[in-house]
Amino acid sequence: MSPSESVDVLYVDDDVDWLEVVAAALEREQERLTVQGETSAQVALDVLRTAPVDAVLSDYEMPGMNGIEFLEHVRAAHPEVPFILYTGRGNEAIESDALSRSVTEYVQKGSSQAHYSGLAARILTAVETAE
Repeated sequence: MSPSESVDVLYVDDDVDWLEVVAAALEREQERLTVQGETSAQVALDVLRTAPVDAVLSDYEMPGMNGIEFLEHVRAAHPEVPFILYTGRGNEAIESDALSRSVTEYVQKGSSQAHYSGLAARILTAVETAE
């Protein structure tokens, strides 16, 4: 991927307000990122079946399917796609579980400009490393 190519990120979070804030912040921080937000892991799986995605960013605590369960589905169908578990309620047990299931990155949620800048950089690095 060249440094000017767009990177398509699928961001899944059941909190619509948080979803909108993070998507806008990531696109503002890194113009290469295009973020598509979904509020359901099940809908996100449908998106992955029909549209090319360069990376997945997912909340952990969601109704119906948590982030680890979603990770397992993504890994089964798209093992090469970077998957970043992005959680506000994480702990060492969740992190360990995610890492044992081949999550690309585990990131605690934050809301500062520096946090979003770092998250955007981590997404780009994950995509470039996966190629």
